[in-house]
Amino acid sequence: MPHTLQVAYPKTADTTFDMTYYLDRHMALVRDTWGAGVAGVAVSADAGLDPQAPFHVIVTMEFTDRAALDTALGNSAPLMGDIANFYTGARAQVLIGEKLL
Repeated sequence: MPHTLQVAYPKTADTTFDMTYYLDRHMALVRDTWGAGVAGVAVSADAGLDPQAPFHVIVTMEFTDRAALDTALGNSAPLMGDIANFYTGARAQVLIGEKLL
């Protein structure tokens, strides 16, 4: 069964988020670090329609199965170390799940 990893970056008055860095550098690092284990990626950003939107970005990564997810999580140190280069002021929220639909 496919598994997912969702990372949400809360948006508050105290946070900053560098979208250009995130898309160009961090997501390239994700591809280079986790490679073939990632079956799909969707990045959704605040469209500016709601001034109270709770997140800058939510990314959903799909893995072929639990083993692929576990392998990726075991090699996440380079990605965790990169977060401060694009996001400051709060901790990202993470949801690990099974894809149901």
